[in-house]
Amino acid sequence: MNKTEKSIVVVAVTAFFALCPLVTHAQYNAKKWHSAVNFGMIQHSDHPAEQEIPFGNGDLSYLLAYEYHEGNSFWQLGVALTPHASATSTVGSVESVVSPQLNLIYKRNRFLAGAGVTKHYMKFPDKSLWSDFFWNFQLGICLPISESFELRAAGHYQFRNFSDLGDFNFNAMEWGINLAYSF
Repeated sequence: MNKTEKSIVVVAVTAFFALCPLVTHAQYNAKKWHSAVNFGMIQHSDHPAEQEIPFGNGDLSYLLAYEYHEGNSFWQLGVALTPHASATSTVGSVESVVSPQLNLIYKRNRFLAGAGVTKHYMKFPDKSLWSDFFWNFQLGICLPISESFELRAAGHYQFRNFSDLGDFNFNAMEWGINLAYSF
């Protein structure tokens, strides 16, 4: 990553974190402050144009996340584990992947939309390494099961640079389903 790209990433991340309090406080409602634990799965797609995304078509990741809800927005800090990755990157066949992630998600009624950042720790037969940071968008629906449980289904799209969004590939969409427990 060259100096200009690093500067753009720093500015984008700073702007993201600077705008978050405005979003959450604009929708402030004291009764909606709570935490949640989220368990789920994501079915990945092949990313032929991006060799550093270490997933093949049909690979499954298992997500565990903590969420802090304030108003209509929430932070989601999680980690996804892909025990068997089928992708082949530029450095070899990937065995497994651990993907820490941070997302800011806006939820209104039954719909949710969010953006976040993730990084992949890839395990190869003879070594391990970290990928670059990837951005992701998600769009989905929420179905309340009870006062404490909620089922969510969402589409996810990972990309490295915002300039890549013009090359949006629907086949690279990934699909997830999660169960959240609020407390």
